[in-house]
Amino acid sequence: MDRRKALGNWGERVASSHMAGLGARLIDRNYTWKGGELDLIFERDEILVFVEVRTREEDAFMHPLETIDDRKCAKIKRTAFYYYEREWKKESLCQFDIITLIGNPDGYKLEHFERAFE
Repeated sequence: MDRRKALGNWGERVASSHMAGLGARLIDRNYTWKGGELDLIFERDEILVFVEVRTREEDAFMHPLETIDDRKCAKIKRTAFYYYEREWKKESLCQFDIITLIGNPDGYKLEHFERAFE
């Protein structure tokens, strides 16, 4: 596994632990459909939460949040809509969160942006 992929996997594990600490229940991870991917899917307070995780090393030249453009948001929304319509078996409100991590397992900063986009 290459270094970038390993860092991303680590970031998803940290983000998953963070969400669990908030009382959320993990439903699925790395769900893919037609080229779109949902990093993490949780249920929290009867809300279906789709979480996009962005992890960068400390020496990154831009904040991880800046790597999510309108095109990426649209792809996440399409995949989430498909998941909700085909996979989810109950009616729920939905929200899109972004969790960013800057650093590595030796030290990092986590930021959680709830309801990051509609």
